[in-house]
Amino acid sequence: GNIDIVTQHLQSACIVRADQSKDNKSDCFLIGSYITMKLLHLCNIIGQFAILNAFLQLDTFFGPALAHRLTAGHSWKTTGLFPRVTFCDINVRGFMNSTRPYRMQCA
Repeated sequence: GNIDIVTQHLQSACIVRADQSKDNKSDCFLIGSYITMKLLHLCNIIGQFAILNAFLQLDTFFGPALAHRLTAGHSWKTTGLFPRVTFCDINVRGFMNSTRPYRMQCA
């Protein structure tokens, strides 16, 4: 997949750079920066799930609980986690039989 392509690219870049110069500090910086960014992205994901969990006031962690319930065969409606609010498009009849579209929050 994509990880294999990125890994091959990083390896080939390191080999080319090693052939061009003997300075490995920039190579280590590049790889270290890449890994650091990936770890920061992972922390961001976990943090967003934590904020979502606090906002929804759930007793279980939202992301893993939802994934577990969906893979166990429950439907979206029976999980009780999502969707909390939906929007409906309706047409309201007005003056002289004209209709106007409205988007309203449904339960």
